[in-house]
Amino acid sequence: MKLTEHKISKFFKELDPKKYKAVAGEKSGLMKLACYAVMAMQKHNIVTTYENICAVLWTLFPKVDKFHLYGFDDIPDIDLMEKIIKLRSWHDYKVFGGGNTMNKSSNEPWYLTERGELWAREAEAILTGKIISSSSETERKQGTFDDHAGFLKNIANSELYKIFREEPERTKIRKSVVATALGMYFMDKTFESDFKQKKKEILVKLKERQNVQKSSSLDDDIREFLQWIERGIS
Repeated sequence: MKLTEHKISKFFKELDPKKYKAVAGEKSGLMKLACYAVMAMQKHNIVTTYENICAVLWTLFPKVDKFHLYGFDDIPDIDLMEKIIKLRSWHDYKVFGGGNTMNKSSNEPWYLTERGELWAREAEAILTGKIISSSSETERKQGTFDDHAGFLKNIANSELYKIFREEPERTKIRKSVVATALGMYFMDKTFESDFKQKKKEILVKLKERQNVQKSSSLDDDIREFLQWIERGIS
């Protein structure tokens, strides 16, 4: 069968290269794209075999440098995809389950773990333009300033922020809800250090806005929000 004859071609076309390259540039970005591919395949009832996942990755994101064979931008690097899906996905990142990696006698479809679903939704948000990639250091070096307004609005639109405004006296806050609100990947063992790093990133963005006189009342609210979170999870 040719790829053009498979229903993958019916449901999937290349996405916006600028947006999917932004995801690829994030920490663990290639894995996030793989998680997104699996989530999208499940929505269209396409069996998530390793071969199908590779075909969807190549169809959606052909301009990601590491997805094509070195020196040949029209040939996918299946070896790299195998490392991402069959090795790193369950061993290092634990974002997929199923497949036939651990038990060669079985060949069940791959599925997303809870962490994989979070990564898939994070990639989806960037790919659909709902949030801006946090990887903006290159743009700043080139002299383009992102005022981070969209980033702050995403936080302000979260369910946890709404609770903060409505129940400022709340003293107990679930870590997983914090991760969702701030766009973090949730791992209980590393949550404290992950939150500390995310808080630092947000404060840097707020300082940048202040330096170029872009601050608003929302900036102060976000600072209070971070303090409220710290009190609730300590």
